[in-house]
Amino acid sequence: KDRCKVFRGDFHAIPFEDESFDRGYDIEASAHSTQLKKYFEEVARVLRPGGIFGGYAWVATTKYNPNDPEEAEIMKV
Repeated sequence: KDRCKVFRGDFHAIPFEDESFDRGYDIEASAHSTQLKKYFEEVARVLRPGGIFGGYAWVATTKYNPNDPEEAEIMKV
């Protein structure tokens, strides 16, 4: 209770003061952003100088070929 709190908000307007965090992460959040520049500006704003942020998103590019068996198998994972 005293180490973790859950907040709900807009990741394009993160509800925290500037330079609030030493570390941050995102799992699939950025993939849902319609404004990636704003998203990452907000991430940078709430990180303290020297802060670390990591994240990942599973996406497919326009080069994805569903008719390629290897690529199709990878997308099932």
